[in-house]
Amino acid sequence: MTQQVALVVLMWCLTTDAAAASPLNICLVVALQVGFLAGSLHLPRRLWPLLLLCNGALTLASNAAQIMLTFRSKSTGQLSWITIGLRLAGTMVRMFTTLVLTDKDMTLFFLFAMGAALALAQAVQLTIYS
Repeated sequence: MTQQVALVVLMWCLTTDAAAASPLNICLVVALQVGFLAGSLHLPRRLWPLLLLCNGALTLASNAAQIMLTFRSKSTGQLSWITIGLRLAGTMVRMFTTLVLTDKDMTLFFLFAMGAALALAQAVQLTIYS
């Protein structure tokens, strides 16, 4: 989850929209992350899947923003075949190992499937706009 927040903060730092990248917004996200991590230490085991869903929401938000930016600009910019290909392969392997090793934990499986779908969307964009 920390990785996802770091990606969102980096996206804000690299944006040209001053309002979105304001120090207040960045501090708010970092404070929420610290609070979330502190609170999750006391979360009952039956609610742990909610942590995964939060990670999924951040993954979707950060990747959807990149996909929309690429679509609007009709350019892949700095996206790399190696990076996208390895991410796609990695998420597909995680899907397989989740089915084999975790007694078919469907929450985890669908999160990895979402990651694979987002990586595939970026691979398609690389094909179209490169």
